[in-house]
Amino acid sequence: MYQLVSHVADGLGKLKSLLEKHICTQGLSAIEKCGESALNVSSTVIIVTLRYRFLKYRFLITAVAKISSFFT
Repeated sequence: MYQLVSHVADGLGKLKSLLEKHICTQGLSAIEKCGESALNVSSTVIIVTLRYRFLKYRFLITAVAKISSFFT
């Protein structure tokens, strides 16, 4: 996908914006899924969940950043 949008005017900017929104949505969704268990057990449930999401998307961004410095 990166190679396709890199040839479109402001394609990378739009891709970056969409990716940021997606990652934010995924993080909020993960917190919501923790729901009651996070309140009853401890905050570590939320931290572990968010860390998993962070590492997942960090890998993706790191892979793309090797191609272009736009995402760093």
